[in-house]
Amino acid sequence: MRVIRLGLRLGLFQLSLGILGVLMLGLFNRLLIAEIGLPAAVVALAIGAQQLMGFTRVWFGNRSDQIVGGPEAYAVHREECSGLFVAVWIGGLGCFAAG
Repeated sequence: MRVIRLGLRLGLFQLSLGILGVLMLGLFNRLLIAEIGLPAAVVALAIGAQQLMGFTRVWFGNRSDQIVGGPEAYAVHREECSGLFVAVWIGGLGCFAAG
């Protein structure tokens, strides 16, 4: 029963990521093409590159789990990576808003 619940939780998480991805990509597609006026080929390339990079999530997750130093080092490494990601994300939003 525990395995079924875990599988259901993981499946629902992936489903919610997929739903949010569809909504955000549709919004970005409309904004970039219709409102900002970028060529559709550039928008398609940007969206396609983001989708193709999704396959590397498993590899990056596996690499983050293989850190030398024991289980206590896992949380520290993931915290640094998460902090770096958030900083890059906020910086990108700031550049987008300023430009």
